[in-house]
Amino acid sequence: MIATLGAAPEAGARALRIASIVAVLALVGAVSVVMPLLAIGLALAVCMALRGEKLVEDGIVLLLAGTIILNYGFANVGVNLGPLPLPLTEVVLFALVGWCLVQPKWLHGLGLPGLLLAAVLLLATLRLIVDMPRYSTLAVRDYTTPLEAMVLLVGFWAFNRFGLKWCERLWLLLALAALAYGLLYPIREAIVAASPVVGLQQAVPLLGQYQGVGAIISAGFFLFLLRFKAPWSFLLGAACLLIVALFQARGLYLVLPLTAVVITFAAGRLKTSLPQRLAGTIFAGVLLMLVVMPLAPSGRMGPVTASFTTQQLGTLIGRKGPGDGSYEDRIGWIRLSWERQTASVTNLIAGVGLGPDLANGAAAGPELTRKPHNDYIEIINRYGLAGAILWAGLFASLLLPIWRAATSRTHSERERAFLVWVIAGSFVYMFIAATQPLLAFPYGTIPLFMLLGMGLAQARRGTSPEAEAADE
Repeated sequence: MIATLGAAPEAGARALRIASIVAVLALVGAVSVVMPLLAIGLALAVCMALRGEKLVEDGIVLLLAGTIILNYGFANVGVNLGPLPLPLTEVVLFALVGWCLVQPKWLHGLGLPGLLLAAVLLLATLRLIVDMPRYSTLAVRDYTTPLEAMVLLVGFWAFNRFGLKWCERLWLLLALAALAYGLLYPIREAIVAASPVVGLQQAVPLLGQYQGVGAIISAGFFLFLLRFKAPWSFLLGAACLLIVALFQARGLYLVLPLTAVVITFAAGRLKTSLPQRLAGTIFAGVLLMLVVMPLAPSGRMGPVTASFTTQQLGTLIGRKGPGDGSYEDRIGWIRLSWERQTASVTNLIAGVGLGPDLANGAAAGPELTRKPHNDYIEIINRYGLAGAILWAGLFASLLLPIWRAATSRTHSERERAFLVWVIAGSFVYMFIAATQPLLAFPYGTIPLFMLLGMGLAQARRGTSPEAEAADE
């Protein structure tokens, strides 16, 4: 009887708390119709009340999951503030960066990459000040890449604050979620038809967007090889190969073998049996293809067959085949960018700026593409040699210490395995950025610099009792 009476107030308090949450959520929904910014503020207040310090972890998960899985759909979630759109990506990113800056002890050791990131942001901001009066929102859109690179601070901070085990689990869950989402590609039309529509910049379905999923699937392929033993490494890796075959992108075909070569050198003396796992995964992938091919699945450009893939790759050496026109377009954009770059000394040193169309209004379906499908060409074109040197320095300052740590004996086997995967994932994103405008969108920039930030933190951290204790 006493236990029953004691449980009654507790049950009542729980019911009251649930009712309060439901009421607040209903209020947020109602306010969002007429005052979106206030609704976002209320939603954040509710999350903070419910999650407390866990809100930072939630923000990181939301930012990565949204950009990686929902990619272009998530990039179009936000509110319009008069002439300027406010993407949810930037709202969450700025909140996380601000949180990291007010707790700088977890940023200790960032060093040269932090200074170079600040220099990149300063140069981009000066270009924005000069170019915005002429190009307006187009200049702002081109400014987002260095802004989103600030997620490097979040990755570095999060690794130092939450530890290796948390980061490993986070990326594994993201890779598995992306794999599951990628396997739905054959029914993407049904997903798009059932999806809600968002429209920050243009009306697009929130679900069924696969523009940037190929990068995380390719990076996940190597994560599964490093993390799992047979048969799981074979099965998950083979599923990744199947999705790459469905996406039918030449950059993805090339990046997998190239990354395998890179991490074979980076892995060094790691006891991962990486060559054997890679061979077993390729064998499992071939078997899976033989099972799937008779079902005649439709890929992005045509049937998933060995002959189609061979013809598509043949376009890289001048042969006719699927996508040969887009390859010629890329060559033309490179020539055009060089002509524009060398038109004057100012263009050569400071670039043509933020806002100009770099592809001369090339058609991309019903829309026009303004970018040359090569992020490095765009960086040189927009920021000139000054910007190219800063960006190259930033990437070098991140990759060199990560590589040294991955190939050294100053870290444990587990830590080096994580660093090897950071190298693999970074190489995938950076290679694809040379074939697609990947870093022009948050689904490329956010994962890449988050991963590099975490890898740099591990490289700086080393193995110590304190580090090991933080991972437990």
